[in-house]
Amino acid sequence: MYDWSRDGRYVAYCEMNPQTKIDVWILPLGADARPYPLLHTAFNEDSPQFSPDVRWMAYVSDETGRNEVYVAAFPNAAAKWQISTQGGSLPRWSSDGKELFYVAADGHLMSVPITSGGPLLQWSAPHRLFLMPALGASYDVAPGGEKFLVLTPTEDFKPNELTVLMNWQAGSAR
Repeated sequence: MYDWSRDGRYVAYCEMNPQTKIDVWILPLGADARPYPLLHTAFNEDSPQFSPDVRWMAYVSDETGRNEVYVAAFPNAAAKWQISTQGGSLPRWSSDGKELFYVAADGHLMSVPITSGGPLLQWSAPHRLFLMPALGASYDVAPGGEKFLVLTPTEDFKPNELTVLMNWQAGSAR
């Protein structure tokens, strides 16, 4: 699972297909609902993210020969727009849907102001916010779009170590 729509009606996930590579699928969460492919092309489509109003789907595709960030209309992807211009990955929406963030190929976190009116999406040129601390670092955006949580490696990072914290509620009741 990559994302759950804020209205609780859809889950976005990806499936591998030998003919079409990675595809974005939608699972509606209603009675008798069946999953359907939203993005099912000869290219990889990955990292789907619903806009807060669930009118748009940001995702990554390699149809230009490198990963770029796109936004497609939801729920049918009838229209799509390429948002990044120099490579991009890991799209995330601001809580109000007026900004789309992504990591550029050079490692900078980018911000793109978004305006949507009717069936069309409008956006301004991407601008750099800051250099991410590690290549491929995962991140999320706080409400308001002014703070970011970024996973970064530490000096004592042990790549094959997993820590499981059990019964964590008992320790937090103090």
